[in-house]
Amino acid sequence: MTVYVTYNDQPSGVYASQVCDVVAFLNREGVSKTKLVAFVSVRRYSDSRKKIKALSPSAWVFPMVPRMQNWRWNAPSLWLILLLLRPKNVMARGVFSFHLAASARKLLPHFKLVLDARGAYFAEFEEYRVVDDDAFIGRVRELEKQALQQSDAQLAVSRSLVAYWKKYFGFEGKNTQVIPCTLSSKHDSALMPSEQREKLRKEAGLTAENICLVYSGSAAGWQSLNVLMESMAGWLHDEPLLHIWLLTPMDTLEGTPLAKFKDRVQLRWVKPNEVDKILALADYGLLLREPSVTNQVASPTKFAEYLSAGLGVLISPQIGDFSAFVEEKGCGFVLDGIGLPIASLQTASEAERTKNHALANDYFTKSAFKESYSGLLQ
Repeated sequence: MTVYVTYNDQPSGVYASQVCDVVAFLNREGVSKTKLVAFVSVRRYSDSRKKIKALSPSAWVFPMVPRMQNWRWNAPSLWLILLLLRPKNVMARGVFSFHLAASARKLLPHFKLVLDARGAYFAEFEEYRVVDDDAFIGRVRELEKQALQQSDAQLAVSRSLVAYWKKYFGFEGKNTQVIPCTLSSKHDSALMPSEQREKLRKEAGLTAENICLVYSGSAAGWQSLNVLMESMAGWLHDEPLLHIWLLTPMDTLEGTPLAKFKDRVQLRWVKPNEVDKILALADYGLLLREPSVTNQVASPTKFAEYLSAGLGVLISPQIGDFSAFVEEKGCGFVLDGIGLPIASLQTASEAERTKNHALANDYFTKSAFKESYSGLLQ
């Protein structure tokens, strides 16, 4: 049996696809009988529990001790859970979950402990002030180093992340699997028919000459949305046939560089199950970020979602392993600077959409990494 532990991760589209879907996949494919154990904010406990149980009915959801700085106080609860379940494996999402689980080894010394590393934790805390506490941020570096040293196996979301570990922590892991963020099980596995897509584009006011770009994601600091909007304003000024859709939780374009282009910019925040329909309207997905360490080792879920919808990707250099993937597979453009290669852009042909969709199915489904998960948990 495997217990998959998460700490301070609230239910979201990413949590659904990268946690709950993984648990379901491991159970369905017989990789390992797996139970999700989630520690969530006490302030939203009832709502979070309801959402997580809807996604993973067998999950055990507990309120965490308030404030991230008090994370160690959750350890006794996890000890009791592991004593009760007696798992063969514990897969811990992030360094805090890892150390909570590692502290139980005095009671249960024989379980295999897998670090599910979603990024460069110290770099993210330092670059984006996840917690406004310098002393605590400083301790995160040592926690990350210890997690790498003490784990029996590691799941990294990119080869770039493994290279970062080697450079900054002297990492020499022998059982590391690289598994990028993969498509949700609810993601439509079939490409939208061209007739339906053209109908939707017409209803949205897009002509055959219009090139449509889409950004789908949060407004979190590492998304570099302010920088992206500056770039988009320049593109819209230079190219009158360009349209942009922003699927992000902003209330208004007023006060942003895009305010003067409201006739060609759509701002929406939709439910996860509505995203695919809007992506299908577009020709290219935007994945432009600042060159922080956090972004250089990342594996943004939207990359696979863009490809699955048939879109090419306009991406910044050195975004995890994906910038090199775009160049190697010819599924978009790597933009060095803010210039947009308008002369090279065109409305996506059916052949391009089919190729991009196939790349998503070949490289970014969980089934493509069944052997990797087996290597971690067996």
